[in-house]
Amino acid sequence: MRKNRGILKPVFVFDLDQTILDSDGIIQVRKPKNPNYNPLYDMSLYEKYMIPLTKEILEKAVELRKRGTISAIFLLSNNSDTKYILQVDAFLRDKFKQVSSLAPNVQHLKLYGSDFFFDNLHWRGSSTREDTSQNPVKSILDVEKMLEEVGLYNKYNYESRNQENTFLKHPLYDKIYFFDDLPDHVLHSQIEKSHSFVISKKMNASKVSDLLKNSKRSTQTKIKSRRSHRSTRRSAKNWIR
Repeated sequence: MRKNRGILKPVFVFDLDQTILDSDGIIQVRKPKNPNYNPLYDMSLYEKYMIPLTKEILEKAVELRKRGTISAIFLLSNNSDTKYILQVDAFLRDKFKQVSSLAPNVQHLKLYGSDFFFDNLHWRGSSTREDTSQNPVKSILDVEKMLEEVGLYNKYNYESRNQENTFLKHPLYDKIYFFDDLPDHVLHSQIEKSHSFVISKKMNASKVSDLLKNSKRSTQTKIKSRRSHRSTRRSAKNWIR
């Protein structure tokens, strides 16, 4: 087994509907004088319907990505509406005034332009999604594939993928932070418990500090038990400061 050439920094993975935007609320908007109006494509509504907690997490993620303390910000959605997904990405790009430097490397995104907020986007029906069924599973293999597509990960430089079949820890299990409104996605159980966040629009945005502090505390506890891996300890300990 070949060793990886460097230490991968944390990766933030976000769902879209009811995690970033309250899409259930958006679709209730009506314009009686325009029967063809589709509120999902009305970008002027997105700010109003952003989930407050996720908004703060994204603000932190943007800061961390700019400082180089996280590797990437991904979108992993089971929505299949490509136009809507790309509009949300454009909205976030303009809102946070940050463009991904990795997304232009992703082959399947080249069909849609070059300036993206997310470093990679996978949705239901996208050509490179690990599970191409009508109700795809969100798993650690999706994140592995997304990292490979942006050139940040090579599975052959890490432990064997046979681990997936024996429910042992995947080499990415402590690198991924997953934000989704549904608790039953497989990915939640494949990563560190403190890195798994079930988002609700009813959650107070101020709770983000507690969530991140708890995650940091858990990470530091884990680090102290790995005294032989000092470089890993420094990287993981400082990423959220």
